[in-house]
Amino acid sequence: MSIRNPNKRISIYYDYLEARASYDGFRFGYAPLPVFYQRRKSTAALAPAFQGAQVVTEDGVAETYVRETGEGFYYVDVRVYAKLRLKVWVFKIRYNRPRIDCSLKLPVPGTAGSFEKTKCHVHHF
Repeated sequence: MSIRNPNKRISIYYDYLEARASYDGFRFGYAPLPVFYQRRKSTAALAPAFQGAQVVTEDGVAETYVRETGEGFYYVDVRVYAKLRLKVWVFKIRYNRPRIDCSLKLPVPGTAGSFEKTKCHVHHF
């Protein structure tokens, strides 16, 4: 996952970051991410890792899993929560907690499909 700061005047302090993954509306993973400072006009790379196993008991989720396995792709939603501050020149401004929503299309392991770059939607408030 990469986070781009395209701004020429604003740097960003990420004071808190966490990523949550869900499949068909059910959360299956959580990953705390490192805090960091991002300079102007830069890109930061993050690598959330979701792991674990959970038995699928809901009929709708099991049906979705079987259908998507046949299609060759799983659709996973990742939501990133952040607490950040903006730095404009020497001033530091506390900012609300934005939420970032990403819908990923992941290839089923062992198939010929490949991962495609995804743009995410940022909710500022």
